Amino acid sequence: MPKIVDHDSHREEMLDRCFDLFAEKGFGNVTMRDVARELDVSTGALYHYFENKQAILEQMLILQGRRDVEEALRRMAVTGSFEERLKIFFDFFKDSEARFRKLFMLSLDFLRNAKSESSRSIVYRWAEYYVSNMEKYLSIPKEMAQFIIVFFNGVVYQAMLFPETISVKDQMALFSEVILSFLREHADPKNRLCRRCPFITDK
Repeated sequence: MPKIVDHDSHREEMLDRCFDLFAEKGFGNVTMRDVARELDVSTGALYHYFENKQAILEQMLILQGRRDVEEALRRMAVTGSFEERLKIFFDFFKDSEARFRKLFMLSLDFLRNAKSESSRSIVYRWAEYYVSNMEKYLSIPKEMAQFIIVFFNGVVYQAMLFPETISVKDQMALFSEVILSFLREHADPKNRLCRRCPFITDK
């Protein structure tokens, strides 16, 4: 009998195996021949799964985003407390900071080299996926979720520039307290001073 190949599973395995290649060399410096060599497959076989390297990058970001959300939800499912869910979410970022650093640099390099509206759309959809899931599962306004993403990106950037002076762990702990203080103060409708103030509900 012919061997049955799970193409979706095989595609994900290929994306995993070439992730570090893209992260280390940068999107602009990787060719489809490089990817085929890394995966130990023919270029013809590679093109069977991916139209071009932009398609590889797009599917790679989608896969990483989906896995991140699934893992964060798995961790947060152990508690119904908003504060605990937020702490668990921030701990997840700290645990994954090295990989997020690679994704951050890869997305920037992709935008710098692709320079097209479609490339901007790919990165935007990837970032928006994190924002929309934070908004949904942390029960916070979209503006707050975007604010958290902006902070995450800033911490990653600063830690790359000044690794000897920036502690991601300490920065995350401080940011968590700032966010919680803001949300506690504005949870009471009497303190509503702006449209971003959310009602916080435990699940």
